[in-house]
Parts: sequence; structure tokens; C-alpha cells
Amino acid sequence: MKSLKINHFGPIEEVDVELGDITILIGPQATGKSLFLQFLNLVLDYRSIKETITSYGYTLKSQEDLLAHYLGRDLVKSWGPDSEILKNGKNVDIRKFVKSRPGSAEPNTFYMPAQRVLIMEEGWPRPFQSLTAYPYVVRDFSERLRRLMETGLGKGKALFPQEGRFKKDITDKLQSEIFRNTTLKLEKELKKRLVLEVKGDSQTTLPIQLWSAGQREFMPLLLGLSYLTPVSKVSSKAKIETVIIEEIEMGLHPNAILGVMLAVMELISRGYRVVISTHSLHVVEIIWAIDRIKNSTIALNNKIKTFVKRLFNIENLRGDVKKMAERCLDKKYKVFYFDPEQDTGLTISRDITSLDPSAEDVGISGWGGLSEFSSNIVDVVAGLQRD
Repeated sequence: MKSLKINHFGPIEEVDVELGDITILIGPQATGKSLFLQFLNLVLDYRSIKETITSYGYTLKSQEDLLAHYLGRDLVKSWGPDSEILKNGKNVDIRKFVKSRPGSAEPNTFYMPAQRVLIMEEGWPRPFQSLTAYPYVVRDFSERLRRLMETGLGKGKALFPQEGRFKKDITDKLQSEIFRNTTLKLEKELKKRLVLEVKGDSQTTLPIQLWSAGQREFMPLLLGLSYLTPVSKVSSKAKIETVIIEEIEMGLHPNAILGVMLAVMELISRGYRVVISTHSLHVVEIIWAIDRIKNSTIALNNKIKTFVKRLFNIENLRGDVKKMAERCLDKKYKVFYFDPEQDTGLTISRDITSLDPSAEDVGISGWGGLSEFSSNIVDVVAGLQRD
């Protein structure tokens, strides 16, 4: 799929997004970013979604049934006579999704929703049917993690750090910025649960209730990233092509965001297409810097050094990291601003991939309002000297 367009649904007036190897969606709350991502997931993976919904005994006979089970019953009425989805410029009739044969039940996307912290109950992912009040993507993510933990991801001495799972530099950054002096382990006494073991003291384990807010927010994301980076000669999961991550920065310090974005670079270097929604200036700054490095006139070796050492603060220029950087600098990056119109409050999309700080269009120069806010603060403080 090259592009997806959504017209006239909920807060969305007209949103048209061209997908890159990594696509960033920014914009204020309630502008339809999550709805767009859920429709992207539906179009890419409707056979697997239909198979999952019906496997739990839910009725799926009409378009209304599909929207109710997938988005939530309250959003069914948002689909009106003018609502439409266009894939690569061609209309998609979601009524045909209901009538289609299930086909392969293996999904092609891996969706990590913004509400991921809600799926952990006493340190263990909740089953699909215990999350009936939430959209399909939340329920499916929790169930997939639960099955992964049951069937293999939870085996071994430690879940994190785990040798061979991520590149050492990624592991080191996540360890130093998020986990500090603890190790993530699976405890099996009485009841299975994830705990943090204090290094040097195997008798001291911290249940999820005692973790920091950032650790609790990051844990489901870490499990998802771990699944996508198998410890084997195979670089990626066979059927997964697209990874969707909502609000990747939730609960994280800027230094930790840098580590997580380095993990995202690992994903795209392995061949995944990644789509991210964010409210973080730091995420967009990283994409802006990568684009500037990529399009600079310096030699490739110097581009790689700048990417590794200066942008991601990695001291040792190891061969595996150099290869990752070279692959990432060859990828296509796209950034879209979900812009609510002043008159109607409805959302239109704007391609602001250039992220040109000198552009006359403040939507581009202000990076969808993210850097514009910082500039306003600077102007306020500077004005104190004049007043």
C-alpha cells in the first residue's frame, strides 16, 4: 500500500497520507490520528481481524457489526453517507470485508496502541475478552502479548536485557535510561507475573505496582519490540510487514525517547514499515535530523558517523550499527500534520515532510505546532528585556 485516505468520519474531514518506510503523524488530541491508524490496520489486515472477531463468538454480518466490534459501538453512527476509505486512490468498500473469506489468520501488521498500559494486570497481559470496553487494537495487542508470553517470549533467565535480542547499543541505552540497575524477569511462583529484579540482589524483586510510571508505560512496548526482533538468523517475523505505534513517547524522558527511536531504526533496518503517532517534539527532531543527514553532501562514511555518534550518542562504531545506520539513511521518511480547521474543528492532513524551519507556512516551520510552542516561549522570555 502506498497511501490511505479517509474522508468524513468522526473528527476527520479529509486525511490523505502517503506512507514511507517510516511515517510520523502529529497533531493535537482528538484530531483522528488513532482512527486513521485503526483504519490503516483494518485495510491491511481485515482477514485476520475478521477471523479473530468471529473466533470469539461475535456476530459479524454487516458493516455496522464490523465497526462496532472493531472501533466500538459508539462510533458506528460516525460512518455516514459521505464517509469513505481510499487505498492508493481507489475506493475501499468495507462491506466486502464482512463477506470476504477469512483466508490466512496470520496478521500482516503489529499494532501497539496508546492505551497499552491498561493491558497489564498484576504484571501479566489481559486476555482478549476481558477488555470488552476497548477498541479491537487494544484487545488484540493484549491477547497477542499474552500468547507470546505463554509460548516462548517469557522463557529464559531474563526478558531484558537478553543477549541477541537487540543490538548491544540499543540494549545499553534502554537499560541505562529506563531500567537502571534492574533486570526484567518472569516470576512463576503461585502466579505468572513480570517483575524487576534488582541487580546484585536476586532476593529483591519489584512487582509492577512498584515500578515507575515510565517503566509501566514502556513495558508492553518493550515486549512488542522484543517479539519483532527475534533471536535467530531470521531478521524479522515472517508475516509482519507493518508496525504501528501510537504515542511512542508516553511516560518517557527525552533521553529514553532517543533509545526507543534507536530501536525503531532497528525495525526499519530489518525491513519493517513503521507508522508512528506522536505528540513529542523530540521524536520529530530525530526524524528532521536523519533527513538532514541523509540529504547532506558529506561522504557516506561521515553520514554514518554523524548518525551513530552525534545523533544517537553511540561511542563505538561497530559493524552491525554501521550497517543499520546505512540502511536507515536509505529509507523514505514522511511526516503528516493532522490539522484541525479553525472554522469547523474538523481535521485535514498536511504533508510537512520537509520540516523546513524557514518555511513561510507555519504548519511546516512550526512542525505542526510542536516547535512553534517552544519558539513562543523563547519570544516571551526575550520580551522581558524590552518591556
